[in-house]
Amino acid sequence: MIRVEAEPPQFKIAPLPVAHDQGVPPGIPGAMPGTASGLRVIPPMFVRAEISQANPYPDADNKITVTLQANVPLTNNSVIHVTHLVGSATPDGWLTLGDLETGSVTNTTAGW
Repeated sequence: MIRVEAEPPQFKIAPLPVAHDQGVPPGIPGAMPGTASGLRVIPPMFVRAEISQANPYPDADNKITVTLQANVPLTNNSVIHVTHLVGSATPDGWLTLGDLETGSVTNTTAGW
């Protein structure tokens, strides 16, 4: 518990517990009641992680869509690993990423 107290030379101010702000700050993905309280740190995490496919049939062209949203900015040198995708006919190598929904992505290729 955070407390505040003071001892000026003339008198003493009794300790007092400090109330935490139980509000939810706007615009912070993953925020919950109490996020605005002092010294509260939210760990970096993905607040949205989804994967889907366009076609469920074998031997047909398919488009895999991975949607990610982090609660912190990802820098230009961030590396995101998507693993355990098995059974693809796509050869290993670099792929061009498509349908990027944000203009903040600077690296538009990915290793496969």
